[in-house]
Amino acid sequence: MNKKSNQGTEAVSFEIPSSRAKMKRSAIFAKVGNFIITFSGKLTKNKLMEKDYGEWHKKKKILNEREDIDNIFFREKEVWWIALGVNVGFEQDGKGEEFRRPILIMKKFNKYLVLAVPLTTRIKKDNKYYVSCSIIRDNLPRMAIISQTRPIDTKRFIDKLGVADDDSYIKIKNAIKAML
Repeated sequence: MNKKSNQGTEAVSFEIPSSRAKMKRSAIFAKVGNFIITFSGKLTKNKLMEKDYGEWHKKKKILNEREDIDNIFFREKEVWWIALGVNVGFEQDGKGEEFRRPILIMKKFNKYLVLAVPLTTRIKKDNKYYVSCSIIRDNLPRMAIISQTRPIDTKRFIDKLGVADDDSYIKIKNAIKAML
C-alpha cells in the first residue's frame, strides 16, 4: 500500500489479489474535503487499463436531464445504440466519446424502462453466456452477452440500429431463461 499526500489530498493506492494469475486489481481513493473519489482499473499483462469515470459522470448528468424521451419509440427485439457508460469491474462498458454500446431489447416494461442485453462483435464460441445475434440488414456478426442482462432506462437511448431476426431473439430469450 502506498500513501501520497498532495496539498490536503490523501491518496491511497493498493492492489487486491485476484484468483486469476494474469490479472491484478488496483484502485486509488482520494479524499478531497468531505468527498471520497475512487479511480480504478485493471492490470492486464502489465498494462493498467484506465476507466474514465470523470467524463462518464459528466455525460450521465446530461442524460439524466433529458426531456425528449417521450419522442423515443421502441419495441422488443429492436437493437439500439445506448450510452452504457463506464461500469465497475467486469460489467460491460460503452466505448468512444458517447460511451456507446448496442443492446437488444428483451422486454419493454414501459416507455421509460427495458430489460436489455448488451451486444458485442467479439465472437466467443463454446461459451454459454455468449449467444449469436443476427440483426436484419446488418452483416456484422454480433453476440449477446446474456450474463450482462440488465434494466436500462430509455434516457440512455441514442439511436436505433435495427431489429434482431426472430430465430436469434428466441434463442437469446431461451438462453437467458436457462441461465436463471
